[in-house]
Amino acid sequence: MKSCRRALAVSLVLFGVCAPAAGAQSCDVAPGARCGTVNAPLDAGGAVPGTQRVGYAVLPATGTATGTLAVVLGGPGQASTTAAKVIGTLLAPIRGSYDILLVDQRGTGLSGDLRCPAMTTKATTAAIRACADALGATREFLTPRADAGDLEAVRAALGIDKLSILGVSYGTAVAGYYARLFPQHTQRLVLDSPEPIEGPDALDSLRELALPRVLREVCWPPSCRGFLAANPVAALAALADKLRSKPLKGTVISATGKPVRARFTSTELYALAAASDIDPFLRTRIPSAVASALKGDAAPLLRLAAGAPSSDSPSDINPVRLLATSCIDDRLPWDPASPTSGRARALTAEVLRRPKASWGPFSPTSVLSLSVATVCTAWPSTPGTQKVPSAGPDVPVLVLAGREDLRTPLEDARRTAAQFPSARVLAVPDTGHSVLASDETPCAITGVTAFLAGQPVANCRRVARIPDLFPYVPASAKHLRPVARLRGAEGRTATAVGVTLLDALRRSTALKLAGGSRSGGLRAGTLRLSGSHAKLTNYTLVRGIAVTGTIPLTTTGTGAITVAGPDAVAARLAMKGTRLTGRLGTHDVRLRVVL
Repeated sequence: MKSCRRALAVSLVLFGVCAPAAGAQSCDVAPGARCGTVNAPLDAGGAVPGTQRVGYAVLPATGTATGTLAVVLGGPGQASTTAAKVIGTLLAPIRGSYDILLVDQRGTGLSGDLRCPAMTTKATTAAIRACADALGATREFLTPRADAGDLEAVRAALGIDKLSILGVSYGTAVAGYYARLFPQHTQRLVLDSPEPIEGPDALDSLRELALPRVLREVCWPPSCRGFLAANPVAALAALADKLRSKPLKGTVISATGKPVRARFTSTELYALAAASDIDPFLRTRIPSAVASALKGDAAPLLRLAAGAPSSDSPSDINPVRLLATSCIDDRLPWDPASPTSGRARALTAEVLRRPKASWGPFSPTSVLSLSVATVCTAWPSTPGTQKVPSAGPDVPVLVLAGREDLRTPLEDARRTAAQFPSARVLAVPDTGHSVLASDETPCAITGVTAFLAGQPVANCRRVARIPDLFPYVPASAKHLRPVARLRGAEGRTATAVGVTLLDALRRSTALKLAGGSRSGGLRAGTLRLSGSHAKLTNYTLVRGIAVTGTIPLTTTGTGAITVAGPDAVAARLAMKGTRLTGRLGTHDVRLRVVL
């Protein structure tokens, strides 16, 4: 259920529509699901004739249904039906008394898959225009207003009196339009990571608005104390300024253990920060990587950049729908119906108009490199979304906001809530964008369950950061602090072993989530996943201290490692869970990896 809205430096694929035959029937999107289609007006206003086929799936309540919860995912361009199994599992506490209705946005899933073969490896001006031309008149009806109309068509066809709606990211805009256009059929709203109903700022100003607070919370004391300045924003700004003068250069260790030359620019620093709110592995490593870079050690940042996705758009988002909607629904420095000839000038003028502080610690060049506005300068003249009033109806609303969300931050979530007479904000600590899918605690789903049952919603409280920040690790062993009760080289080797294994365990978790199986070390060596274990070969985090062997990825698993290298004291250690026992130099030791 991850979702986002951002610019495309994309490969897009050919416009065509594929949809199943109309009529509800059993389908394999999830156990017990029923799928169907309805024909909705292409243009609800009636000016343009034609229909749009809208696909949906229903997951019946596991008990006696007291209502229907419609789920609309994000993007724009993310189908709900293809995520039916994940949604069914995520909403298990709700399914006892709610039917779950999944409706696919236009151009996705059962509502027809948009593709543009003109877009191959680069979004050139010619390719963008060819894609828009292929869409034809339909391109002005790929909007949250149109998706809300499609949801109403499905509701009416199924004979449901009122819907409760769960929107995620862009899906919150659809939910917001629906509630304003069809308040008589709206029971309740859950807005997870809400987009502004007025449309997102195409220049991503919300990221810069929230970044200082989010960085301070990520560095909540004592996590960053001792390796970053008291003001982590100042440290990030210092690095961004340094990178504008001279990019970092160094090597990244490939999955096969081969060193590969790499460089890192200020724009890539912005890209890492932008993607960090959907990747806890990334955001919990950026502070220590920034500290290393400021001390002249490029390796941690180069490795983060090499492992980060090339886009912060999840792969299940249809890029054509994302582009088509963003270019007419986002708040751009021009009217979407205006000619393309003056847009580059309008974009430049908007950049010059905004104060320097509005770009945060980054430059306009870095921000524009990931902005949808840059791509939309080539999108042909198309009428923009017909907007609705900002004020919402008096229906119960629960707004979910991840405290570490940069694209739809807590500050703007509170503004969204203020547009409804009866809204409650649930802020979730240590959580980024798409709260229900990202919250590692039961707080968010517990709050949603209580809200849908008409019960009070409890605040979320931070108990322990999951995962905690990765510590700053000096490149050289001589700068390591020895483990307590071990002196000199033996104590420094023990410290190096601990942080190396911590890195390997975190890396293994990230690999599993990404569907990978191999990774290079920071300085040398490799890691390979094998069932419930990871195999390390000369895996090196600190220069001159390498770990080889098998480590468990479960709390009850066992393994064994050896430690070697020119700056290491040789060791042979057995591992059970996170505990190590064995011989290090001349000492029998008992150590523990602090997660």
